[in-house]
Amino acid sequence: MNEANGTAARVRLAGALAWARRHRTASLALACALALAATVALQAAFPADEAEAVAPLVIAGVGGLIGALVAPGAVDAAMDTATDGVAGWLRTWINSNLDQANNFLTKYLTDGGMLTRDFDQLFSSVVPVLRSVQETVVIPLAMIVLTVFFVAGIASAVAEMGRAESGIDTVQLMMVFVAYALVGSLVVNSWELMAWCYDLVTQVIAGIGGTVNTEVYTGLPEDVNNIGVLLSLLVTSGVVWVIAGAVALLTQVIIITRAIQIYVYTCLAPASIAFLVSPKSRPMATGFLKRYLALLFAGVIMALLFAMMSAILAGFGDIAVAASDYEGMIDWSGRLLFSCVSLLAYGYAMWSAGGWAREFVGV
Repeated sequence: MNEANGTAARVRLAGALAWARRHRTASLALACALALAATVALQAAFPADEAEAVAPLVIAGVGGLIGALVAPGAVDAAMDTATDGVAGWLRTWINSNLDQANNFLTKYLTDGGMLTRDFDQLFSSVVPVLRSVQETVVIPLAMIVLTVFFVAGIASAVAEMGRAESGIDTVQLMMVFVAYALVGSLVVNSWELMAWCYDLVTQVIAGIGGTVNTEVYTGLPEDVNNIGVLLSLLVTSGVVWVIAGAVALLTQVIIITRAIQIYVYTCLAPASIAFLVSPKSRPMATGFLKRYLALLFAGVIMALLFAMMSAILAGFGDIAVAASDYEGMIDWSGRLLFSCVSLLAYGYAMWSAGGWAREFVGV
């Protein structure tokens, strides 16, 4: 019984709408009369302030009904326009997330990046301070140490000559003077020497940077308009953006720490280089130089990691199936989420780059 009544009501409603569209003039007049009657009834039934707030809603509703009767396709066109606008906004947001994930992989190896920046431009404001400290404190201290070793070397050579009763060994005595002069020159020019080593490694890093894939995550094409698909992809791209941002922050901290270490090692280098002149203290100086070499080589390892990870992530970020339907959305989302695992592994590898470099040089 209830089902029959519902069917009859739908039939009557469809007939009324068909009649209204055939008799648009009469329908418009009836709609305007209803709007006027509803407004008067509201003014009478509610207080003035409430009636003024509700009446425009009634008028707007009747206006929409009139629009639907006069131009039945206008409402559909408006809805399509609104849907396209929302879809375009979602696509822009998704592509922005992916573009930022792309940028963090390449900005460290492009011009101006910390790994490829000139030695005096890592932290240009602190270079004058460090050079002043080296020239006024570290180098004089290193020259004192060097002089002590020089005097001890001469005394040792003379003592050995006395025990041998063979007179003065000119060659051995000359070797003491040559060693003093050579190490003294290294002490005085240590800043330029360390900077030259850094620039040499930077050229290698820049060469590796030329192999980095700058388009790791492919953006969404314009034909993806399904709102449900776009909302799902927005969540996925948001997860990638968060993890990529966290890994980028970790990478930035590691690279900045490396730059600080390079400057500290360079500033204090004369004090360690001075120990090269003595055979007994030479392991201390060579150990320092090995650690500096490892610090530089860590940048090469980081550059290799950038190149490797960009190639790996590019395979995950491609759209194998057009993400215009739910099947494509699932495929693409799965690739993006799995790339997050590689991003985390990449972050751990960046964290371990310094240790790997020390193992490589045998420190």
